[in-house]
Amino acid sequence: MDLNAEVGHLWQASQAWIPMIMEYGSRLLLALVTLCVGWWLINRLTGKLGALLALRHADLALQGFVSNLANIILKILLVVSVASMIGVETTSFVAAIGAAG
Repeated sequence: MDLNAEVGHLWQASQAWIPMIMEYGSRLLLALVTLCVGWWLINRLTGKLGALLALRHADLALQGFVSNLANIILKILLVVSVASMIGVETTSFVAAIGAAG
């Protein structure tokens, strides 16, 4: 077993994988950033929505329901968008969401 041959083989294999890692790594990083920022933004917006409904003296049950409904719907859309950014085929997800609603 020649050590130089093994190192050469590993070097060739790594050269084949590096472009693919760079391509998918950047996609994954962008999707992760989008997910984190989107999740934070959705929480802020739905919190503001609840505060706006409280300011307008809406019923407490309605405040909670509308805020939670908006939160869930926006987070589902965010997850589907992030899955699409990664490269997952989202047609079946969208069809299932449409059938459920």
